[in-house]
Amino acid sequence: MRKTGVLQVTAWLAAVGALALAVRADERSHVIFIEVDDLTSKYIGAFGARHIRTPNIDSLAERGVLFTNAIVQGCMCAPSRNSLVTARYPQNLGLYANGDIRQLPADTWAFPVALLEAGMHTAWIGKSHLLPWIDDQDGPSGDRKTAAMHRQMGFAEVWQSAGRHVALKRARELAKNATAEWQGGIDAYADHLHTKGLLEQFVADGRRPTTLPVDDYLDGFVARKTVDWIEGYGRPEPFFLWVNFSGPHAPYNPPAQYLSLYDPSQMPPVIVDHDGVDIPACLRPHEWTKPREEVSAQRAMYAGMITFIDEQVGRIIEAIERKGIADRTVIVFFSDHGIMEGDHGLMHKETLYKEVLNACLIVADPRAPQGRRVERPVELLDLAPTVLDLAGIDENQRRHAFGESLLPLLRDEAHGYRRTFAVAQIRDATALVTDRYKYIETPEGPVLFDLADDPDERVNAAAGHMPLCREFQAMLAAWRAEHGPVIPPPPTRSSTGDDDG
Repeated sequence: MRKTGVLQVTAWLAAVGALALAVRADERSHVIFIEVDDLTSKYIGAFGARHIRTPNIDSLAERGVLFTNAIVQGCMCAPSRNSLVTARYPQNLGLYANGDIRQLPADTWAFPVALLEAGMHTAWIGKSHLLPWIDDQDGPSGDRKTAAMHRQMGFAEVWQSAGRHVALKRARELAKNATAEWQGGIDAYADHLHTKGLLEQFVADGRRPTTLPVDDYLDGFVARKTVDWIEGYGRPEPFFLWVNFSGPHAPYNPPAQYLSLYDPSQMPPVIVDHDGVDIPACLRPHEWTKPREEVSAQRAMYAGMITFIDEQVGRIIEAIERKGIADRTVIVFFSDHGIMEGDHGLMHKETLYKEVLNACLIVADPRAPQGRRVERPVELLDLAPTVLDLAGIDENQRRHAFGESLLPLLRDEAHGYRRTFAVAQIRDATALVTDRYKYIETPEGPVLFDLADDPDERVNAAAGHMPLCREFQAMLAAWRAEHGPVIPPPPTRSSTGDDDG
């Protein structure tokens, strides 16, 4: 691996940033992103859930701003996460679904680069679906990706894993050949388990509830690593830390006690369409294939996994408070997307229903008004210019970033936020979401949900509102012209080496 160049670039960027912010460092907030995978908002107490306990996430909403209509731009892990880090839409990247591309072009800009140049210390901990350019790196795949995240994406520190699914696959492959020596550098979590002598136990557990110590189960390990990082941080400059949990993404295999926390009969009722005959096939890519009676049982396990993740979030919040930096640390909690879990007869994601589209976004800024709810549409991508604003980065340095800074909304100055609709994309459809409507453009014709009269999105109202549909169609056309280039998806998907996120 070519480590020398990475270290030189990182050192140079840090030196430039130190000069730029030497006087202002103590005036800046630390920023922590806490990103979770596959979390649907109706499973969080602060968003209205009464069937589940999420006290730590709820506490962030109490001390911050909850966004009830925050829209993800991509509806699977890789499209959502790479859209956010590059402040670009799926159409700009040609990345609409996992596997559409293997890596981003070598010259792709990412917003943490601007933070590092401006003197913030940047770090990544956890699961990663980022796709930096790795072809100029040598060595095992995990090490190559880590080096590329340093060099291309602006993270001074990186601990990343492809997740529980990939680590298990890697461990099983090695287990088949008892004489094979362990090859490190492919996945950092698998390396951790191998080092601690826990790999055989991890393989034996498989997709069943883990018997590993909590701090060695991936999401507990990410929490422990994050706590240690916060407690050990001693640099003078403010930091930007991006923490990525693997859960509540399947497999739902936390310690067994979490899977029996909730009664399946108490789970939210499944949303059933009136008939669904006028819903295009591209919005129904993954039909529920299990027996219908299993929906509630699976939802209860999902809820238990969420409560486990909530406890790990609590560990991070407590570490911030113990460190004495809570009064100058902005905590941003969000999901990359949600998951269907039986609603509309669907499973997985890669669709544009609200269960997938809403990002569970909460921003807790100790210097802003607290306990507020924002109902107007915002985009997950807006977090990029928001953090650049928090870092005091000027317009010239952020010229690559799409999105609108959320700072006016955080400060209760709604007139300063210009967005009137949010956009999300999958391979064959684009959604435009306003405060009342969701319009979806597909090759099979339009879909229109009136969110005021039909909040569960059960009826396609397009046929009775064609003038409104044409208005939304024109708005999307103008939006595309302003947010190019438009790169169509490839005819086939490549293998990314990551899981099915």
